[in-house]
Amino acid sequence: MLSSDGQAMLFGRDLALDETHLAVLQTAVKIPDLPPWATLVGHAHRLATTDNVALTKTSLSIGYLGSEVPPGEEPFLRIHHWNEKTEAWQQLPTTLVMASNNAVAAIQEQGLYALLSSTEIMLQGAGWHAFGYPVSEPPTRTIADALASLPDGAFTLVYGYTPTLETDPWQVYAPGAPAGFNTLQELRFGQGYFIHTTGGPLKARRSLPSLLPPLVRSLVSPPALITGTIEPGSSFSPTAGLTLTAWIKGRACGDGSTLVMTNGISYIGYSVMVRAADEDPWSGCGVPGAVITFSLESPALALSAPTPVTWNNSQATAVTLTVATAKQSNPEEPSACANLLRNGDFEQAGDWTLTTTDSTARYTTAEVHAGSRALQLGLLPNGSPGSHPAVPTLSTAYQDVRLPANAQKLTLTLWVKPGTRDSSGDYQHLAILNPSNSGMIAELWRKLENQNDWQQLSFDLTAYRGRAVRVYLEVRNDNQRLGDRTWMFVDDISLSNCRTP
Repeated sequence: MLSSDGQAMLFGRDLALDETHLAVLQTAVKIPDLPPWATLVGHAHRLATTDNVALTKTSLSIGYLGSEVPPGEEPFLRIHHWNEKTEAWQQLPTTLVMASNNAVAAIQEQGLYALLSSTEIMLQGAGWHAFGYPVSEPPTRTIADALASLPDGAFTLVYGYTPTLETDPWQVYAPGAPAGFNTLQELRFGQGYFIHTTGGPLKARRSLPSLLPPLVRSLVSPPALITGTIEPGSSFSPTAGLTLTAWIKGRACGDGSTLVMTNGISYIGYSVMVRAADEDPWSGCGVPGAVITFSLESPALALSAPTPVTWNNSQATAVTLTVATAKQSNPEEPSACANLLRNGDFEQAGDWTLTTTDSTARYTTAEVHAGSRALQLGLLPNGSPGSHPAVPTLSTAYQDVRLPANAQKLTLTLWVKPGTRDSSGDYQHLAILNPSNSGMIAELWRKLENQNDWQQLSFDLTAYRGRAVRVYLEVRNDNQRLGDRTWMFVDDISLSNCRTP
C-alpha cells in the first residue's frame, strides 16, 4: 500500500486489506517537535488502520531524495516512530538501501512515522573524549540541545578551551549545576571540546565527529573542578568576587572565585579549576590522588576542608570550606622562619619548572656555589652552535609559592654568577609574577653582566605577603650565535619566611 504522496509504502507477508480491513497511509501536515539533533527528510507519514488489521510481520518503506539529506548524513538515516505514551521519537532498527534511496523498518502499530537524519558517533567506554562541533546551521547550539541524544547521567562534565583567553582558557558545563556556575553555555561550529562520559559505548548524534581541531588533540587532560561554599567565620563572611587559590605541594595550580549561585535560593558559592600536571606550563600540579589545599587572596586566609581533597577530573567535586584556625593552618605553610622554596640548592631534580626552548635551563655540576649542583640558564659560549642561530631564545625556571599573610619578614636571597659575550639585546632577569596569568608583579633584577665570581642578591618581599607569586628566573639571548651569547648560574636560592606567633 502506497502513501498519498507515493514516498512511503506499507507491505507485509500477512497484511490483508479489503473492504472490511482498512488502512490509510498519508502525509502528515503537522508533527511534534523533532529532537534538536535531527533533521526531517521528506515528509512524515501517519498510518491509521481499523482494529481488525494485524500489523505483525509488516514493514514500512520510506523513499527520499538525495538533495533532501544534509551532507554526510545519508548513512545515518533512520525511521522513527512517535511514542504517544512517552511523547518522544523512538528510533526503529532501519535497513538503508542507498542505491535506491530507500529506508525500511519493521513496524507493529499504527501512528506517526518519520525519516530522520543525524550524525552518529560512538563514544567507546567511560572517560574523556575530545570532539569538534560539526553543525554549521545554526552555527551555535546550547549544550542541552547539542547533547540531547545522550541519556541522563551519561556525562559528568564538558569543557571548552579558548587559548586566546590566557588567564582563564577553560570553560565548563556540569549538568544539573546551579545557575551562575556554568561558564560554557553553547557549542560552536568548528570549535573543540572535551566530554567525560560515565559508561559506554554511547551513541552521540550530530555532536561528536571524529575529526578534531589540532589544538584539542594537543591537549592532554582537562582540569579538576572543585565547587561548593565557604562557611562564614567569627570575623569573615564570604562575598562574591573573592579570589580563591588551589595548591598542590605548595604550587599554585589554579585560581577561582566566589560568585552568586542560584538553586532555588541565591547563595555565595565558589568554583576553582585545578590544572593537570601534563598541561603546559602546569607541571607539578594535578595528578590523580594529589592532595589539594585552598586559600583566599584578599582577605589572605587559609581554608580547610572536612576531609582531604584529592585531584580527580572525572566529575565536579563538592567541598564545603571553612576558614582555618591556627591549629588548622595550611599544612604547606611553614612555622617559625623557614625557606618557602623547595629544592633551592638544586641538589635534586624537580620542584622547578624548566620551560622547554632552544636554551632550556638545566641542572649542572660545572659551576656551583655550594654543594654539588646549581642551575644553568641561557647559552654557554662553548656550547653547540644551535639549530636556529639567528632566532631569539628564552631560558626560564620558576616555582610558585603562597606568601603567608602573617609573615613578619619575607626575604628572597640567591647567589648568581652571570656571564655574557654580548653588549646589548640580551639580559639576565629575576622577577615575581602572577601564577595565574604570568603577569608581572615586580621586576627585582635585570642586568647584562659578565662576572667571574658568585654574587649574592637579596630582596624584601614582605609587601606581597598574602599573595600567590611565581619566583621567575630568565636569561634572554637575542640570537644563538657562538660569539654573542649570555648565560647565568644560580644556586642556594631561598625565600625566608618569618611568621608572627
